[in-house]
Amino acid sequence: MQTQVETNPLLPLDVSQTPTPGWLLRCVRTWYMLRYYRSSQLAMRAWKRMGAKAPRISLLAGSTTRSGIDEVRGGAGFRLLLQSRRDEFEHREAVYHYDNQQVTFLNESREFGERIDWRRPTPDAPLLWRFHLHYHEFLLDLLRPENDDPRAAFWRIVEDWIHNNQPESAAANEAAWHPYCISRRLPIWMMVWAEFPPPVAQQSVILESLHEQAAFLATHLEWDLRGNHLLQNLTTLSLASVFFRGPMADCWRKKALRLLQTQLQEQVLEHGEHVERAPMYHAQMLQALLDVRDASAGVDEELERLCRRVGERMASWLAAVLPPDGRIPLLSDGGFGECPTPAVLLRRAGVESEHAISLKPMDEKASRDPATLNGDAWIWRDGNNFLLFDTGPVGPDWLPAHAHSDLLTIEASAAGRRLFVDSGTYDYQDGEMRQYCRSTRAHNVLQVDGAEQCDAWSRFRMGYRGWPQAAEMGEQDGISWRRATHNAYRRLGVTEVGRWIGCQRNGPWVCVDWAKGRGEHQLTHWLHLHPDVDVRARGPASVELTIGALVCELRFLTAGELTLEQGWYCPEFGRRIPSTLLNWTTRATLPGIVAWSLSWTDADSNVADKSVADKSVAVGLSGDQDASLVWGRNVFHFMSASRTN
Repeated sequence: MQTQVETNPLLPLDVSQTPTPGWLLRCVRTWYMLRYYRSSQLAMRAWKRMGAKAPRISLLAGSTTRSGIDEVRGGAGFRLLLQSRRDEFEHREAVYHYDNQQVTFLNESREFGERIDWRRPTPDAPLLWRFHLHYHEFLLDLLRPENDDPRAAFWRIVEDWIHNNQPESAAANEAAWHPYCISRRLPIWMMVWAEFPPPVAQQSVILESLHEQAAFLATHLEWDLRGNHLLQNLTTLSLASVFFRGPMADCWRKKALRLLQTQLQEQVLEHGEHVERAPMYHAQMLQALLDVRDASAGVDEELERLCRRVGERMASWLAAVLPPDGRIPLLSDGGFGECPTPAVLLRRAGVESEHAISLKPMDEKASRDPATLNGDAWIWRDGNNFLLFDTGPVGPDWLPAHAHSDLLTIEASAAGRRLFVDSGTYDYQDGEMRQYCRSTRAHNVLQVDGAEQCDAWSRFRMGYRGWPQAAEMGEQDGISWRRATHNAYRRLGVTEVGRWIGCQRNGPWVCVDWAKGRGEHQLTHWLHLHPDVDVRARGPASVELTIGALVCELRFLTAGELTLEQGWYCPEFGRRIPSTLLNWTTRATLPGIVAWSLSWTDADSNVADKSVADKSVAVGLSGDQDASLVWGRNVFHFMSASRTN
């Protein structure tokens, strides 16, 4: 097949919604839910749906009268949490402006009158926006030193929330009394109480509500969702058991500790990654564990020890996967600004990241071993050049809510700046951008016949899906490599899709994708560039990428057609930036392969006159079930086995 390049201006991306599925597809999707969700999750979801149609008497379950409220213990640990929150969000702009009653979440601002309408801030406010309103984390901005009386302003708004969100009011329950919102709100109240107690006249009402919400949370844990929601429930219940002293606090402590022990064992994988495999939620769960660790210090040794031990593992994983800019990878659902700054989290956990934030030179260990395996993430670091190859599953089968169609995806940075990026997450609404951000096309992967790796539907559902298969890694003559496969296209007669990535110092990087099976298929390789990357076509099979002073050449090594399209880069919720999307497409009778090499030169270095493209790399089929890569004096075989000759 002849190769050609189509240098059209960036075209608008078609992200139109899939037509309403027919009865057969609905049945298939229901079957997948029944197959993969745990029976306890389905039972709890059915119970909640039944409860939604019944009188909301259950809302008062576990609540207490004023005489039954436990004594406040408070403690220095909660004051430490407040300081930590200030450090974590010190670089964020204020989201609450008291003068004009304006609140900004998810890059969307809304203005109120003299008082916040807690139940219906505006008719079109997305549910996630309303959730943020009820988290009360934005009220921490009132505690800035420049405010005349931060305590009065904070507690006045809290008291207004209490009066307008009584538990028996059905209209308030969707967000205000959602267990997850309670789990995010109560830590804010407790840590501010420890540092700035409310005026005496307000303490009774606020304390009663705080205790009542904790009691409600204890009986409404989110067993239907599990995952980060349940873990957030349990860490907040733990904080409440430390904040209060009394018989109910003791019950909360026993329940939270017992369930935390089992849930942390299930949700934090052996290598320290959170089971949902979304770095944003990983960072949020790490923050929650560090909060419990600090608040329980000197009060509950067992709870402190548990959270410290698991928190250190989670922090070590996070430190290992950070790109040179020090911000989280955007794998699965996630965006910047929705979790604490990793640098602050790592300092709290006592874990250093020599690779991120300051762009320091590599230490001695990294100099010897530029390739590391951190669970399912293969990391290559060469100075400020970075590549992350994700060879893990899209998420747990029993909770694919935040999973994307991104099997074997990569993220990469060059000269400390992002080069190949994940599309990120725009919103959680059931619409065009939600569909796009979870699609195969939105990730740096190989797509077969334009079909999705996984059937990501609705906001948080997934039907058919693929799984990673065997993965291997090695090193030969200064070339480090990683090989992995998945079976997501088995329904199309494609038994295996694989990826082999090899890197050596100062380049090049080489990526080879292949598909094995029967018949003729279209293979499309997607690569998303950061919006700051300038792109210029150099020929029918190569493009020049400029990022700062660095000039790279991306050269495709197999037959195909190159087009440049418009994609979306969503680094934050509610923000989308047009970006360049490289599309290399070929038709092949399987087995078929797609491959590229990336070489670069630094315009400020002594090798500026070196040829940008490394012409010594070549790849091709060497048999019906094998392909070989010739790289200098090395020959790699990777379709049937990752052996070297």
